[in-house]
Amino acid sequence: MKNRTVIRVILLLVCLTLSTAVIYASYQAPANSNTQALLVNLGTEVLGLGTAIIFVEYILERQRELEKCFNMAQATLHEIQYAVWVWQGGNKEFNVYLLLEVLSRVKKSDRLAVPTENLLLVLGTRAGNRLRIDQNT
Repeated sequence: MKNRTVIRVILLLVCLTLSTAVIYASYQAPANSNTQALLVNLGTEVLGLGTAIIFVEYILERQRELEKCFNMAQATLHEIQYAVWVWQGGNKEFNVYLLLEVLSRVKKSDRLAVPTENLLLVLGTRAGNRLRIDQNT
């Protein structure tokens, strides 16, 4: 992600430099000539094109990040549902509301079974690894 930001900044600087050079060259052309008008329009188009590309790429990157977060959340929720199913039994496939209902009926005196403890430990380890990996990228 940081590399993409650097690339975006470099692309913007290149487009800005190129458009400035083209617009400057337009003022070196004879006044009120077609060449001057062409170069001014070309310079502004280069700047606009570069800005549009950077903006669209940013939006697409943001969409990829949101999709990645959604997939991680969905996988984590599935793992939690599986751990609760191993612990409490019942239907293997159930929705979030049923999961919350099952968990609301758990009492402090209810003990976790060893397989459930292991599943929750694995879930916590995976979550920690994902967080650490995402912070490094």
